Amino acid sequence: KEMKGLRQIYDIYKLQRASKEEWSQTLWVNLNVQVLQEGIDGLLKSLRKLSKQVRSSPVAYHLEMNMKAFKDSIPLLLDLKNEALRERHWKELMDRTGTHFEMTTETFTLENMFAMELHKHSDVINEIVGSAVKELSIEKGVKEIIETWENMKFTVQRYFKGPQERGFIL
Repeated sequence: KEMKGLRQIYDIYKLQRASKEEWSQTLWVNLNVQVLQEGIDGLLKSLRKLSKQVRSSPVAYHLEMNMKAFKDSIPLLLDLKNEALRERHWKELMDRTGTHFEMTTETFTLENMFAMELHKHSDVINEIVGSAVKELSIEKGVKEIIETWENMKFTVQRYFKGPQERGFIL
């Protein structure tokens, strides 16, 4: 009976590994967070369907913790998908997490993101993404100001007080 339970856990583990392997080949630009969310939720659900005795084993606990850590990293992937992130933010992220990778759109896959173990760096990610979003809003504001003022035309006229010229006025 114990072997049967271990076999069930192993089957879920194999399925999780195969899924993660498949997901890791996904290009970053093609990331669909919903697919990851549904996939990990399905795996966690199959683990919860096992008997209480099987679920309480250390192996099942370890597998569940591993899957929950992955699930916790999904919102972080969504944050990192934010348009506000520039190359400088990615460099900062790599420096602060101690992971380095090439950020080319043709080769950058989720495998690079999985290697970072995002769930361990959620504070760093939130801080960097927060800064990036604020910077983007400032950039947009400055761009708006530039566009407004570039098209402004001012007419300058000479100013006279009585017969005496006193300078120019707008």
